[in-house]
Amino acid sequence: MSDPTESWEAWWLLQGGLFRRPYINPLQHDFRVLSRLAPVFQAPAPMHSADRTEGFIRHWGVVPIDELGEQNVPVIDEQQGIVYSRADPERVRWCDSTRCHRSIDLANGEVWEVARCVVPRWAAGTLERVATFLSAQPLDEQGAPDGAPFVTNIDTPLCIQPTHPTLGESLDFEWLLRVHGGPTPAPLVAAPFQSVPVSDPPDGLPFQWSDWRYQWQGRYSVDHKSILSSTIVRLFARVAVATPTRWQVNVGGILTVWYQAVNPYDNEVARQGVITR
Repeated sequence: MSDPTESWEAWWLLQGGLFRRPYINPLQHDFRVLSRLAPVFQAPAPMHSADRTEGFIRHWGVVPIDELGEQNVPVIDEQQGIVYSRADPERVRWCDSTRCHRSIDLANGEVWEVARCVVPRWAAGTLERVATFLSAQPLDEQGAPDGAPFVTNIDTPLCIQPTHPTLGESLDFEWLLRVHGGPTPAPLVAAPFQSVPVSDPPDGLPFQWSDWRYQWQGRYSVDHKSILSSTIVRLFARVAVATPTRWQVNVGGILTVWYQAVNPYDNEVARQGVITR
């Protein structure tokens, strides 16, 4: 029988190798390889323990992907044999919000919220689409239609204003786009103009306008790629008229926002993801 000390394993054990073995860091915690990884993989793996979430955020500056409201559900590509995950940090998510207000009460209100999107914390978002819709039916004294209705569509002239054929009065309208933070408020319905929040204008887009540049199905309503600086995006319609009982008005709007989880080591990765996809 050969001397066990002649083997490399025996020599390593005799030298205390079992006790000297260095602690092996997880790959994402090893500073020697961290800088060589793709940016999206440099964040630590999600933690599922509720009592450790706050410490996770304070240390790394990000929240686990599961906190963004997505479940870690695997999806298997049978042809390529690849497993994808809904909680993939590179996955781009979106909000497509619309709300229609029919036969609005012009006598008791002025502002209606027609769309809203909320970008989760620890995410970068872009506002892609803004679309507005308004239909106005002039009425006679008995409440019956008085003339043709005004309805916005792809061919609506930019500066046209709905006008009552009998009274000659025009419908005063305006669209308000707001981007702000803080708690999520209740929607504004038949509210005074003073209820609209004050905020900075979104990146490259107007703060408010009184024309049809973003009319429903219009070519300028998409592909804005406006980077958002706050979490809540809201679109309002302000409608006012001198004789409310002589109009039947419907308003609506659409907001589409794309967003992606922020990487603590390279925020530009998330920005590029939501811009270029």
